[in-house]
Amino acid sequence: MNTPAFALVRRLLRPAAALALGVFASTALAAYQAPQPVQEAAHALLEQETNGLPGEVRITVFPPDPAKRQPACAALEAFLPSNTRAWGRTSVGVRCNAPTPWVLYLRARVEVLAEYPVSARALASGTVIRGSDLTMQRGDITQLPADTLLDEEEIIGQQTRHLTGVGKPLRKSLLVTPEVIRAGQRVSVLIQERTFTVSTEGKAIHRAGAGDRVRVLLDNRRTVNGIAQPDGSVVVEL
Repeated sequence: MNTPAFALVRRLLRPAAALALGVFASTALAAYQAPQPVQEAAHALLEQETNGLPGEVRITVFPPDPAKRQPACAALEAFLPSNTRAWGRTSVGVRCNAPTPWVLYLRARVEVLAEYPVSARALASGTVIRGSDLTMQRGDITQLPADTLLDEEEIIGQQTRHLTGVGKPLRKSLLVTPEVIRAGQRVSVLIQERTFTVSTEGKAIHRAGAGDRVRVLLDNRRTVNGIAQPDGSVVVEL
């Protein structure tokens, strides 16, 4: 029965119901963890991990998946997953320690803008690299191959294994120490011990650059391991 009195009661209850619904919704939202503190915890960890890197570091942390909502947390802790580092495209874990334990993983990107040496011209295979063969280029070094050499001093004096195009970064795997000893070459050997030094000769078993370890078959048929010297001799320390 829809009497005037009933209609009045219904009008009075409608705002109260709306208010109750709003309070319930606000309480429900407050029960879930807001994404910003989670991102901030991850960002702070990456800042700590990249402190001291050369160049300009840029960090981007992407928000957590909205479908993976977690209970509100009073104690957030960020960490790097196993075998993960703060470099390039990576991920960061954020765990809640209280009151309800949970873990989220966020996608992140760490860019490191710095200068690094590249070839100033095309370098033929077997070229011994000089300072004039290099020029500096600025870019995100996290996108370079893992064995890229970033210090000119590590490159100058090395020899190219293959043709290297202009503007290419120099990789350790594509360089070799210039040969000072050929395989089968007769070499002078200096055997050093604490109380004596013996000079002898032998035949190198394989090629070597200055500073490389090399095996030598001595004239008495004994095999020794030594360090190749810039002049082509070998020093053996006992």
